[in-house]
Amino acid sequence: FEVSANSEKALYRQGTNWFIASTATLGQPAPPSAAGAPGAPNLLKTADMEVYVDPRAEWQQMYREAWRVERDFFYDPGYHGLDLEATASKYSRYVDSLAHRADLNYLFQEIFGELTVGHLYVSGGDVPNPNRVAGGLLGCDYAIENGRYRFAKIYDGENWNPQLRAPLTQPGINVQEGEYLLAISGRNLTASDNVYAFLENNAGKQVVIRVGPNADGSLSREVTVVPVASEAGLRNLAWVEDNRRKVEKLSNGKLAYVWLPDTAGGGYTFFNRYYFSQLDKDGAVIDERFNSGGQAADYVIAFRHDARSEGDARQRVCRLGRGLPAIHVPPVADWPAHRQAHMGRTGGNRWHAAVDGWGRDHRAELRVLHAGRQVGDRKSRRRAGHRGRDGPVGVARRSRPSA
Repeated sequence: FEVSANSEKALYRQGTNWFIASTATLGQPAPPSAAGAPGAPNLLKTADMEVYVDPRAEWQQMYREAWRVERDFFYDPGYHGLDLEATASKYSRYVDSLAHRADLNYLFQEIFGELTVGHLYVSGGDVPNPNRVAGGLLGCDYAIENGRYRFAKIYDGENWNPQLRAPLTQPGINVQEGEYLLAISGRNLTASDNVYAFLENNAGKQVVIRVGPNADGSLSREVTVVPVASEAGLRNLAWVEDNRRKVEKLSNGKLAYVWLPDTAGGGYTFFNRYYFSQLDKDGAVIDERFNSGGQAADYVIAFRHDARSEGDARQRVCRLGRGLPAIHVPPVADWPAHRQAHMGRTGGNRWHAAVDGWGRDHRAELRVLHAGRQVGDRKSRRRAGHRGRDGPVGVARRSRPSA
C-alpha cells in the first residue's frame, strides 16, 4: 500500500482489486451498505483502464536497458572478456525488424549467451496467452498400412504412476502392437484422416476406440481408453529403459545405467531408483545428456566414491553399493553451441569446468575422489545454450519492464 503525502488516504490492493480509503478507517471492516459512503473504500475500476503503447518503441528502450543492467550489475567487471559496447552495437540492427515480443526474447537469448555465464535467463513479457485446446494422445507410434493406422509401438509407462499413465496398457485394455486403430468415438478412421484431429480435446476423458487384428474390421472390438495430454514422460521412460537394457547387454550384465534428468529433485529420484536397484553391478554408466541443471551433485558423487576412502556412516552406505566406479557421459559435444538442449549450469558446467565463478568442477571431483572417469566431452562454446526447445539456459533473466 501507499499513503498519501498528507497521510489522510491510502492506496492498497486487496486480491486483484485496488482501493483508496481514509487512513482513519484502515483495519476496520466496512459493512457492504457503507460502499460509496463518505470515508468508505473506493474501488478503482482498473479493468476499464487502457494505455496506448508502441511496442517497437518499448522494445528499443528495453534493449538499451537490458544492456545497462548487465553493464552496472554483472558480477565480473571484465564481463568474462566480452566487449559489451561492441556486442550491443552488433545486435542492435536486429531490433527494428522484430515483429513480436517473443522475437525480442529470442534476441536477448542470443545476446546474453555471449556472456557465457550460468543462471542468466530470459523470460516473460506481454506475450499473448490464448485459450488452448488440449489434444489427446494414446501413447503409441503409428504406421500406415493397408489404408489404416496400425499400432507400431505401444509405450507401457507405469500405470501406478499418475505421471506415467499409458492409455493403451491400462488394466483391461489389452491393445497389442500390430493391431489396427479402426474407429474413434464411432467415427471410422482411415489413413487419409488425421488421427490427432479425431482425439482433439479428449485428454483425460473416456473415449471409445475400435481396434482389431485386420484392416477390414473383422474380429474387431471396442475398448474404452483415457488419452493423455502429453506422451513426453512415456517416451522418456522408454528411452531410459532402452539405454539401461543396452548397457546391460553390451557389458554382459556388469554395468549399471543411471540417467540424470537434472541435479535437482528429478535427478535424485532417478539416481535413487536406478543406482540402488543395481548394486550387484561392477560399475555404473552415469548418463547426463539432456540434463537441465539444478544444485551441486555432491550426493551423487559421494555414493560413487570408493568406499575404502571413507569412514563411518558413509563408508557403510558406500560398501553396500560397492563404491561403483562411474563412467560419466556428458552432454552431446557436436551440437551447435546455441542448441545444446537441456544443459543446465550444474548439470552441464559443474560436471566439467564451472564458468560462473562459484560452481565446482565435478570432473575434477571425480578424479580426486577416484570415483570414476568421464568419456567424451563438450566442445568449448561461447553461448550458454537453450533450455527445452527454445528457452535459454545460461542467458539473461533480469527485472526489466515487460511489454
